[in-house]
Amino acid sequence: MKLPPTAGQPNPTVRQLQENVSPFLGSMVPLEDDAQQVTEFLLVPFAGACIHVPPPPPNQMVYVKLIHNGKAKDVVHEPIVVTGVLKITTVKSPYGDVSYEMDGDGVKPYVER
Repeated sequence: MKLPPTAGQPNPTVRQLQENVSPFLGSMVPLEDDAQQVTEFLLVPFAGACIHVPPPPPNQMVYVKLIHNGKAKDVVHEPIVVTGVLKITTVKSPYGDVSYEMDGDGVKPYVER
């Protein structure tokens, strides 16, 4: 079976997000044992994702590493907004492959308006 030339490639909308500072909404899955603050985490579409099997697909997870020695409060059960630069790449995590990586500038609680 021959795949179309764009198979396995990010769509144009995702490509436009790459290398730009953008806000992303999701839930945090910490990748560190410090229960108070984290510097690395997965941004997933809903609370509890990755903790239960199976994890979301790779294209629904973002590996976030906070820059400038940033730390975020570990907020597993609350939605957050992460601002940063998105990169399209494959990252190996304890929960499987992740399709995106972000240099995170900041993390804020999501406030519904």
